[in-house]
Amino acid sequence: MLGTAAGPHPFPTIVREFQRMIGEETKKQILEREGRLPDAILACVGGGSNAIGMFADFIDETSVKLIGVEPAGHGIETGEHGAPLKHGRVGIYFGMKSPMMQTHDGQIEESYSISAGLDFPSVGPQHAHLNSIGRAEYVSITDNEALAAFKQLCRDEGIIPALESSHALAHAMKMIQAEPEKEHAGRNLMERYNQLFTRLSANNEGAFVPFVTLGDPSPELSLRVIDALVEGGADALELGIPFSDPLADGPTIQNATLRAFAAGTNTSQCFEMLATIRRKYPDLPIGLLMYANLVFTNGVDEFYARCAEAGVDSVLVADVPVEESAPFRQAALRHGVAPIFICPPNASDELLREIASHGRGYTYLLSRAGVTGAENRASLPLQHLIDKLHEYHAAPPLQGFGISEPEQVKEAIAAGAAGAISGSAIVRIIEKHHSEPEGEKAMKFVKLLTVKGELLKDDSLKSTEINVETFKGKVQLSGFVSSPQMANRAVQVTRSVAGVKSVVNNMQIK
Repeated sequence: MLGTAAGPHPFPTIVREFQRMIGEETKKQILEREGRLPDAILACVGGGSNAIGMFADFIDETSVKLIGVEPAGHGIETGEHGAPLKHGRVGIYFGMKSPMMQTHDGQIEESYSISAGLDFPSVGPQHAHLNSIGRAEYVSITDNEALAAFKQLCRDEGIIPALESSHALAHAMKMIQAEPEKEHAGRNLMERYNQLFTRLSANNEGAFVPFVTLGDPSPELSLRVIDALVEGGADALELGIPFSDPLADGPTIQNATLRAFAAGTNTSQCFEMLATIRRKYPDLPIGLLMYANLVFTNGVDEFYARCAEAGVDSVLVADVPVEESAPFRQAALRHGVAPIFICPPNASDELLREIASHGRGYTYLLSRAGVTGAENRASLPLQHLIDKLHEYHAAPPLQGFGISEPEQVKEAIAAGAAGAISGSAIVRIIEKHHSEPEGEKAMKFVKLLTVKGELLKDDSLKSTEINVETFKGKVQLSGFVSSPQMANRAVQVTRSVAGVKSVVNNMQIK
């Protein structure tokens, strides 16, 4: 009976909790391997213990489809099967009320399956409940279909499966044959992020992810800015669509939004820009940082469909906490877009589990409370949060808010973060030069942003702060470094990246 999740309470619950380790281990392995939850979980259902154990840890993961596979034996039409859930009637058996195989008079009918482990005339109440509320779908597979899957796995993979699990395998093969494009889309969800983090990890490097607002200071120059960031070594992009009430942004990013609006930037233009960026950089991860009303106003599903069409990899909705995120994340996953969640510095273990469970692509780890701004230094370290995120198999953490200096990027990576997001420090360059003549302004953007990106990424620089500006047509470095050697290295990097011979060195040794 330990193989059956049936009978009176609390026996089905005891069996479910005993077997829960199946689902827990499955979730752990797929998160480690794929960095995301599966599209669907399939399990064969006889007595139902293995299946309910597999389902238990995924029931609250509403983006994951649950499919139970009953044995159709010689065929449902023959009566020689073991599929009471879909082809039986509710009755009382083993002290429980649940679907069963029975005659018109209530006599228990004999069930049949080629697999003895699936040969049971009833099904436990937990599966019956999941079926009644529509959380799980139940289908049936014949002996011949199960045997065909058994043989194929033996032949193709050299694995001898159990006859029980061959039923689930057979239905999985049917699903792939029916919707090959969906299976392909599932494999490619967040592929760019996965490839990025795998490559950087192999090289013992962290990701440099700049943030800018689309359309700042104008749609045309915004694309030049993004080109400069990529040329400067950006590993991924985090882009904002201008919003009129940006509650999480400090003055620097708010001013960027105002400049974008003044240039006539709207949401449709932003999606056109995103499509242009994707065509130019097909392998670069592109994320959006959004406010909820821009996602909601014309339909959540429609918004994510538009993101997918433009080639967006991820969306972070800043004012939607993970607890309220279900309609957003479900729509995102339907369209192959990774939902990103913010991990605050005071996150509880329960919240960290939620973020790990529902987030994809990467996790936005806040350096501190408050609003964005390079003038507020990141509050490091966040070792406990990073350790917990790793323990719960969350998407790789990228640290943001107040990241403006190479030392902060390196500290974040040393603590276990996969990289850092820097916004305000970069946007300040745009702010400083946006009022200059168009040609000169564009040249400075490209030059200064490229230099800034390389300085942030250079492993040999341990500066507390290096500012990049132009002065009388020359590139100027100011701020503080800890040694003359580091100042010389910063000058060398600047000369090389900017393509200039003369660099004004106003850095101070600290």
